[in-house]
Amino acid sequence: MNARLVGAALWLALALGVTAQRWQVSSEVPSLVASREHPQLAELSRRMASGPAARTLALVFSAPDSVDALSAARELAAEFAARGDVEHVSLGPPAEALAALEALYFTHRFAFADAETQRLARASEHELRGAARTLRAALAGPESSWIAQHAARDPLLTFRAQLARLEAAQRGALETRTGQWATADGAAVLFARTRASPFDATAQAPLLAALEEARARLTARGVSTQLSALHRFAAEAQQTAQRDAQRISLLSLGAVAALFALLFGSLRTLAAAALQLALALSTASAVCLLAFGGLHPLTLAFGGALIGVCIDYPIHLAHHHALAGDPRGPLATLRAVAPALVVGALSSIAGFAGIAISDLPGLRELGVFGAVGLMAGLAALWVIAPIFPHALAPTPAQQRLAAWLARGYAGLCANRGACLALLAGICAAIALAAPRARFSDDVFALNLPPRPEWMAEEARVQALLGAGERGRFVAVMAASDDEALERLEALAPRLGAAVAAGSLAGFDSPHALLRSPSAQAASERALREPGFAARIERAFSAEGFAPGAFAPFAEELARPAPAPLRAAALAGSPLADALAALRVPLHSGVAWVVTLRGVSDPAAVEHAVTSVPGAEFVDQRRLAGELYAGYRAQVMPLLAAGIALVALVLAARFRSLARALAAGLPALLAAGSVFSVLALRGEPVTLLHLFGLLLVLCFAEDYGVFLVEARGAGELSASLTSIVAASATTALSFGLLALSDFPALAALGFTAGLGSLAALVISPLTAAAFRSSRDASLLR
Repeated sequence: MNARLVGAALWLALALGVTAQRWQVSSEVPSLVASREHPQLAELSRRMASGPAARTLALVFSAPDSVDALSAARELAAEFAARGDVEHVSLGPPAEALAALEALYFTHRFAFADAETQRLARASEHELRGAARTLRAALAGPESSWIAQHAARDPLLTFRAQLARLEAAQRGALETRTGQWATADGAAVLFARTRASPFDATAQAPLLAALEEARARLTARGVSTQLSALHRFAAEAQQTAQRDAQRISLLSLGAVAALFALLFGSLRTLAAAALQLALALSTASAVCLLAFGGLHPLTLAFGGALIGVCIDYPIHLAHHHALAGDPRGPLATLRAVAPALVVGALSSIAGFAGIAISDLPGLRELGVFGAVGLMAGLAALWVIAPIFPHALAPTPAQQRLAAWLARGYAGLCANRGACLALLAGICAAIALAAPRARFSDDVFALNLPPRPEWMAEEARVQALLGAGERGRFVAVMAASDDEALERLEALAPRLGAAVAAGSLAGFDSPHALLRSPSAQAASERALREPGFAARIERAFSAEGFAPGAFAPFAEELARPAPAPLRAAALAGSPLADALAALRVPLHSGVAWVVTLRGVSDPAAVEHAVTSVPGAEFVDQRRLAGELYAGYRAQVMPLLAAGIALVALVLAARFRSLARALAAGLPALLAAGSVFSVLALRGEPVTLLHLFGLLLVLCFAEDYGVFLVEARGAGELSASLTSIVAASATTALSFGLLALSDFPALAALGFTAGLGSLAALVISPLTAAAFRSSRDASLLR
């Protein structure tokens, strides 16, 4: 026994060591799935979910005196800058921004001339005199000293126009006051970008707590704050899920411990079961971390639910050891019941193997976790069996339960016709109800509904910032930046037409930052029109400018055009953040993002967009639904493949159609019954319901195998009591999750809890209905 315990300790230490060293949870909603139909969109959605824009919080500070608002923004910016979980803080444009932008764009200003300036290159001297009057007015305005520095080289104010476009692209509807971002009504604005994804609620919790304390402090000083951030929605969802799971877990843990004490009266039995579960789950976690580099929260939730299947094995062993145990000890009892345990585990593992062969990463992860967890749980039985008492005497409660179940089962065996009729009725009910089921692929419905006041606050801040819609944008994808930018240039007039038609309030294209090399070259050629410099000289001289004042302009036009400006040049500039929000590298190319404002007719916008190659109108909520619809479409045939593998395992073991049906049919009927109840309730079947049905298939199949493998009255009583205890622990462990306020947990808990009860009822019915006369004689 000591050697086995040392082995168990080493096994557990190794599994926990690997898990601790490689622990990483990928919590973005889309990260669990991939899409063969839209692989680039799926990748883009994943990258944007943790990209700079998603990781940015925006705070708006308002006070009766705008000076107080600006001061509050500076105070909080200093607190943010001192935090290790904040990557970047922006109170306003960097002091060196203008010089950096001048270094980037001034020499390329001809390449970024707007359409009106390009037209002037072919205009008459009379029209050019209007441009001269515009320059004269600018020289008399508030920017006169700065404009005077550039006028000789830029009489058409091309660079100033480009700066205006860049400022609009960077700050939207904001202006600057004393170097800080501010709204039109004087409210101060602060942007802060976190290092971690907004969906990493654990990483964001300290920052959000500090932010709430700061907001309360500022409110007491008369400064109100409004927040726009994805972070708090994810944090509240995770906190609610954790709170519910912890509360319900404590209740279920206490109830399971009480059940073990009632049935076995032995803490050693409970300790053995706990060690078996720890070995199974830590091993599955370690293998998946090594294989996939991380675990998704849905895998963790599903893995937690796997406890309801793994614990069946020590329960089965404990009941047989107490009611029909081998006097030589628990290891001898384990060898006696090993066929039932191995067949039950192998058939469940076969079901998970059907999932593990998927080409979708998320499904593979779930399948591997389940298969490895069950294999480890089965193997752990041989390690923990010596922990059981050498002679485990049945408690009075266990004896009474065994006697009552044996009498009830004998009655079922005596009325096999009634059992068959009941099974036929269950099949008919499933056939009638199941077609009424409807599926929901809205992954957001699995999450906690957002607080209405937060949503209203989010909308107010986004309106003040003049920001685009969250979750709806246009993505232009191509193999290279040059190709993507050319497609953007083809897209712009189509979106402009959508704005004119009222389908769209507005849009922000990346062209303010960068144009394709071909567009830059075309703009350069337009301004280098022969004779243009001479006409500028005559027209501006006619408006009173000194002759020869614009000789530097003429000299630049005479020189060869510079090489086109490219994205790499912007990466280290003050425009790096804006570029990162609009340009998303992909494995097979790049995507550029066009933000949209006021989409009133999504179908019309989508129609305008899809006429451009590589352009897609992206509604992230709809995309997530399409991805999860594909995920569900993959789950169904893989479940069927898993069931087929289970059937092969049962056929190989029993070599009898009746015995194979008795072992395997309860799983199908229990899962079908739960599915039918969902259909009759009108409850949409979600991804978590399907995971719950997979669990039902696993433990219900175990129940059937345990009963079919029973030989003699003693083993039958032990098997009957073990499936009752297993069903009770499943209901207590996960059925209570149905009480959760978190939709995903409630769906999983309802499905597993109801499935355990259905399996408990159907398994004895099926075993009695298909038991042969030879098997029946063994019970007398």
